[in-house]
Amino acid sequence: CWLERELEGPVVALSPSPDGLKLLAGTRRGAVGLLDFASGQLAPLLRAHTDFICAVASDPHNRELATASCDGTVRVWELDGAAPQLVEFEVPAGCARSVA
Repeated sequence: CWLERELEGPVVALSPSPDGLKLLAGTRRGAVGLLDFASGQLAPLLRAHTDFICAVASDPHNRELATASCDGTVRVWELDGAAPQLVEFEVPAGCARSVA
């Protein structure tokens, strides 16, 4: 799949933006990308985690996204890239499996 080639790994988590115009994708290698449906362009956002991403979600205003990973963290990011990572939460049990 071209999405997996562009993000350099198997896509394991997907979430549409609240307006339905973009798709967040998280990979087994810990990367996150943003696909714009209108333009067909993929913006690789970042290497977000050191283990695979279990879930991705964006806020209702498309300003932030959250990622959950089996590296034992949940992270919140700015989508505009001004200050990429806003906060990190450690998960005591190890693998964070969902965000909303």
